[in-house]
Amino acid sequence: MRILGLDVGIASIGWGLIEVERTEEIARKPGAIVACGVWTFDPPEEWTRDGALSTAQIRREHRGRRRNLRRRRQRMRLIRALFHRHGLLPSEDRDALRWTGPTPIALRRRALSAPLAPVELAVALGHIARRRGFKSNAAQPLVTARDELTCEASAILRAQASLSAAPLPPVFEGEFMRLAFSQRPFASEVSELGPCPFEPTLTRSARRSFSLELFRSLARLNTLKIFEGESVRSLRPPEISRVVDVFGETARISYADLRKLLGLPGHARFRGVAEKEEAELDFASPTGAAAGVFRLRELVVAALGEEGWLELRAARRRLDRVGDALTFCRSPQSLVAALSRQGIAAELVDALVAAAQTGGLGLFSGAAHISAEAARKIIVGLMQGVAHEAACRAAGYDPALTRERRAFDVGAHGKEALARILSQGRISSELIASPTARKALIEAVKQLKAIVERHGVPDRIHVELARGLGESPQARREIALAAMRREAQKKRLQAAFQETFGRAPHEGPAGAEELLRFELWREQNGRCLYSGERIEAGQLLAGNNSVQVDHILPWGRFGDDSLANKTLCMAHANQRKGDRTPFEWFKREKSLQAWKDFAEVVEAPPIKRRKKRNFLLEDGGALASSFRERNLSDTRWACRALAEALKALYPASERRADGSGVRRVFTRPGALTERLRRAFGLQGLKKRDNG
Repeated sequence: MRILGLDVGIASIGWGLIEVERTEEIARKPGAIVACGVWTFDPPEEWTRDGALSTAQIRREHRGRRRNLRRRRQRMRLIRALFHRHGLLPSEDRDALRWTGPTPIALRRRALSAPLAPVELAVALGHIARRRGFKSNAAQPLVTARDELTCEASAILRAQASLSAAPLPPVFEGEFMRLAFSQRPFASEVSELGPCPFEPTLTRSARRSFSLELFRSLARLNTLKIFEGESVRSLRPPEISRVVDVFGETARISYADLRKLLGLPGHARFRGVAEKEEAELDFASPTGAAAGVFRLRELVVAALGEEGWLELRAARRRLDRVGDALTFCRSPQSLVAALSRQGIAAELVDALVAAAQTGGLGLFSGAAHISAEAARKIIVGLMQGVAHEAACRAAGYDPALTRERRAFDVGAHGKEALARILSQGRISSELIASPTARKALIEAVKQLKAIVERHGVPDRIHVELARGLGESPQARREIALAAMRREAQKKRLQAAFQETFGRAPHEGPAGAEELLRFELWREQNGRCLYSGERIEAGQLLAGNNSVQVDHILPWGRFGDDSLANKTLCMAHANQRKGDRTPFEWFKREKSLQAWKDFAEVVEAPPIKRRKKRNFLLEDGGALASSFRERNLSDTRWACRALAEALKALYPASERRADGSGVRRVFTRPGALTERLRRAFGLQGLKKRDNG
């Protein structure tokens, strides 16, 4: 069996091809390295004072400047011709508005109260036209300088008409205002939207439209688990209907609101949510499960009353199109037109346009991943309490037929499929918006094609993508800053370690283990959270194995090796816990009161929320496989897209003897590779000067 590993970075691709003999998925003999190498390329970005900028953005900015200069030259040429026709300038030459007298600002000021000579009026108006300011085409304008200059130009022309002995004809003002202040409207954002993966003839809808917010909330609602005594259950359809009936009456729906709405008893608990957090956390979204619907409801009720809202809410398709209009229309004119096409009452149209122009619709931005039509169909199943995938199938959709899978369905497999993906431009800007990620994925497919041509098709491909790939330069900078903060934190830990023990941590893996124990010991205030016993500082370095680092959720079952899944505990407590979650251990060997006492200790600071969740997870048996798959697979969009492209190398009809599909491509997170490097003693090599 030949396995190809690809490490895809922002400007390089490392690869290695190994051969192993496997029987029933167990390596029987040592493997051999067949070939390996590195391919480097220039990323489509440049470093500036403000950090990394994509070359596409830089080119766009340069094109924009050239376009503005070209349009301004054209505008001023037409204005000089207008001034010449009406006798304000002796010619329409390029230098006709050059002026050595009083400043244009002084002329503009004087024009409001005293007559100007023809050339002085031309200089004043030309100065306004040349520096006409900016008028936003957005439905929510931020700058009004253009309007102020328009008013000033009109005031000057009116004043001069009353003060001048030879006033300009009435048509002059209209011609000047048209030439000086006209602006092309932006194209509608709808034309830039990608297709819905379930309804290819429709575009994706607004994130904040009614059906999309309800769809996301129901999908989350159906994953909630409620613990009542010894039993655990999901929400029932009548309970889901109660939530839907009041959806949009508030922007946020906290767990405490859910508890009250569902009439849950006091001893019932939501999985993974501490009782103290119920009032603070929205069950579906940090920004509010129904934030967009609530804001729209406020405006509709203010304009048409409660009956008007209920009437609009009953017409889901029209309500969703209103959400699309508020999100994608970039000018007040296009917003009015879009709302009028839906038969929206004039009073509501005026209220929505006024809200847009005053910045009251800032929530409405961005597109969802599917269309409102698809969301409405899937909601029917979600209302019955079924999971998202089952609801998709009930609506006639294949949840596995994702946008990326459709993009790489080229009607072939093997080298021919890779060639078609490249020649047909399947890794497009519509599929992968980030130029940096798009370039890296294209280079990865090219590299795979070259490897296949030389070494044949591998039996498996393991892919790892750089953490920042697919992120914007600003987001990658935040990732780098977070890494720097972590390094600074480690240095502070080392200093505290030196102060506590009178020596620095050892070099290599032994020192990393010492520092890890010390960090966990400080986080836990020197106590074992499992047993409540005091852990003395000397035990950290005693070497007698009296204390151990434990995976809170067992590594073998959950695959989580992060700091958030580690705790320092007494060895005897670790042995008794075994390969169980804390809840499984307490439930089997201890009392309910002991579990409550343990939960209170865990809830206290400074333990962070994700670690609290791991400590208090109560249905680990049901979630272990999904947690493991998530921790051992990279599910980021760019990685999923690359995996689908690489799957084109193999026939889709390939099946095992039992009829199940054959998985050939695996996406691995960097954390898993890091664990292997540590196990092999290679982690320190990365930080050497020649590493």
